[in-house]
Amino acid sequence: MEKGQTFVTISKIVLWILFLGFFLFFLFQIDNIERSLLMIRQEISDLKRNQRLMPVSQSPSLTNQESSRKYLHPELPNFLEPDPFNYVAQEAVIKGKLDGTLVQRWASDPKGFNFILENDGSLRQKLELFCIEPAAYDHWNDPEKYAPRAAERIEILDDYKTWIIYFRRGMVWHRPSLKDWNDPQYKWLKDKLDQEEQSVTAHDFVFYLDMVLNPQVQSGHLKNYYEKVKEYKAIDDYCMIVHWTEKQYQSVMCMTTMLRPVPRFIYEYDKEGNKIPKENLGTAFNNHWFNHNVIGCGPYQFVSYEPGVSIKLTRNERYWGPKPNIRELVYLIYRDSKQVLLKIKSKEQDLVDVINHDYVIDEMKNPDSPFTKGNILVKEIPVVGYTYIGWNSDNPLFSDKRVRKAMTLALNRKDILKNIVQGLGILTTGPFYPDARVYNKEIQPYPFDLDEAARLLKECGWEDNDKNGVLEKEIHGEKVNFEFSFLVWNTSEQWKTIAQIYKEDLYKIGVQMNIRALDWPVFQKMMNNKEFQAFSGYWLINYDADPYQLWHSTQADIPLGSNRVGFRNKRADEIIEEARRTFESEKRAKLFHEFHKIIHEEQPYTFFYAPTDEMVYWDYVKNVVLRKERPHIFSLPYYIDK
Repeated sequence: MEKGQTFVTISKIVLWILFLGFFLFFLFQIDNIERSLLMIRQEISDLKRNQRLMPVSQSPSLTNQESSRKYLHPELPNFLEPDPFNYVAQEAVIKGKLDGTLVQRWASDPKGFNFILENDGSLRQKLELFCIEPAAYDHWNDPEKYAPRAAERIEILDDYKTWIIYFRRGMVWHRPSLKDWNDPQYKWLKDKLDQEEQSVTAHDFVFYLDMVLNPQVQSGHLKNYYEKVKEYKAIDDYCMIVHWTEKQYQSVMCMTTMLRPVPRFIYEYDKEGNKIPKENLGTAFNNHWFNHNVIGCGPYQFVSYEPGVSIKLTRNERYWGPKPNIRELVYLIYRDSKQVLLKIKSKEQDLVDVINHDYVIDEMKNPDSPFTKGNILVKEIPVVGYTYIGWNSDNPLFSDKRVRKAMTLALNRKDILKNIVQGLGILTTGPFYPDARVYNKEIQPYPFDLDEAARLLKECGWEDNDKNGVLEKEIHGEKVNFEFSFLVWNTSEQWKTIAQIYKEDLYKIGVQMNIRALDWPVFQKMMNNKEFQAFSGYWLINYDADPYQLWHSTQADIPLGSNRVGFRNKRADEIIEEARRTFESEKRAKLFHEFHKIIHEEQPYTFFYAPTDEMVYWDYVKNVVLRKERPHIFSLPYYIDK
């Protein structure tokens, strides 16, 4: 009995010792796990910090993928080159200034947000470039080189007729920001996103080409660039191949900066989540329920749009590359350009990308102004683009090139540039940037000459027979007065002033011009529908621009095309087509010099000037570094240090 009790006692002691040992071992393991977690967290924190300090070319995402992927033609060089410019401001990282909000202006409510449908410069510059990740983008300081973005590698074969594009893995679509997200009709989309995040794949880039080239889709401003595409397909989820029928110079831009993904998981479905029949997809795309929303995969994510109030973007913290220095971008929507000065001085707005020079001059006269004290800084920016007046060549008033030339002779461009534009620009004579090699510098601007303008109009049969001060002419058997409407932007005080001066000078030679100041959506609709006689215009271009979209005869009659003025010229078409097949710089320059001469003789536009804009911003907006091309639209290097 005693032996049995002793055995039980010893057994209990052993069990307690074993239990205690196990318990202590368990505590030791928990402590190790906690230490490991702390180390992992620190490593992640260090990795994030280091990634912010890296240029795009050294991003771990890029390096790891390139080393692990297999390519169809590894013997070929990668067309994409790392951009040495790093937009992450190291001083912002050191100071911990990676937050903040940058408030800017959007002049009027956008007509829509579908970048395939909308030919809207503001949409491209202020939203598309930040939210939608292109295949590649040109270097910050060298627009002739291209750096990886959504694509990590491009292989070019068959003398630029075959392009193989490898997209990076791990990119995901932003979660859409819908005001009525909890509406039961969106349950299908919400459930889909809750179950699995949507990856950006080669199929989304294929879908972009499907929509651009679909004859039902109203994408006239893009179709012309891709009309020589023979076939294209996704080889797998992260690789696509595009075959062109012939060597095309614009294929470089089409396969890099213009190639953007479109989310199939949204645009292939109607509002109730039903898949749209393939034969109806193009028509449905034009009026898709999502066209007034934005979804992307770029460094910024669309947050909200409140008509007449603001558009908001926030930094995409899951972006594959270095994150922007500024957390939130806000665009205040207001038409009245006179409010710009008030809003920047009151700090409602932090930066104005283009300001009326008169405001700057007036402020500099005031010793108490933040402009004078150096709190608000002014930076001059030469813009690769030009302003102009477009003439509807299909309208009987302007079908004769002599009349169009008379209209140019009647515009006192030199004095207006000096006195109204304050000399912030260069007079131009054609469709290229004056500093570009394709610009024909031998061509001189037509002078201001009302007598010669009157002579040309008389030569064309315009005379004031009834002595009422306005010229008239018989057209198609009817007496027609030389009277027309000139469209200007309602938000541009400068164009309104220029139009008034022009109106007074035209009346001296018997031409009655009526000024119509319109809000941008109405203005854009009238241009798209060719419901105009003359309009004020402004194009942002590249140093080596492709004139096809604006000047080829085929673009004069397509819906929503950019050849709104109806310019048609056989020799000009031949030059444009030959230039598209020509890659040699000198040959392209020679072709475009001849093209420039034709445009100057035909005067489809009254070319005005290549502007120099003035950007103003508060001194707490730091690292305002400008790109060589379209310098004032990329705020990625900026940071806020209040």
